[in-house]
Amino acid sequence: MAKTLSFLDKSFWITESDENPKHVACLQLLAIPKGAKSTEYVPQLFQEIRSYARATSPFNCAVKTVLGYPVGFAPVKKLNMDYHVQIHRVADVTNREALDAFVARLHASRLDPDKPLWQYHFIFDDNSE
Repeated sequence: MAKTLSFLDKSFWITESDENPKHVACLQLLAIPKGAKSTEYVPQLFQEIRSYARATSPFNCAVKTVLGYPVGFAPVKKLNMDYHVQIHRVADVTNREALDAFVARLHASRLDPDKPLWQYHFIFDDNSE
């Protein structure tokens, strides 16, 4: 990963606000492996992913600033996996309108600028495959 920020990245950083967050999200709908129960499989996968507290660039880097101006990336000493990897149980993941609204609520919050700028959210229900 580049140690410096591009002009576009700097402009996103400088212009971001609570009213105008600049991060992006991706929603992936995945099937549970055959024979597995979502109520067991997803929480186990979540615990396994969250157990990996070491990351490589860019996932271990936070934006370095001087007087609030972004100048590059710096590795963090430790990742807070409780912050970076989260799990959510919803009523019905097949209800796309409700799922989209839930994801929109998650996406409305700004990422912590003092941490590496990523999060991974597991979203599941008790019935889906």
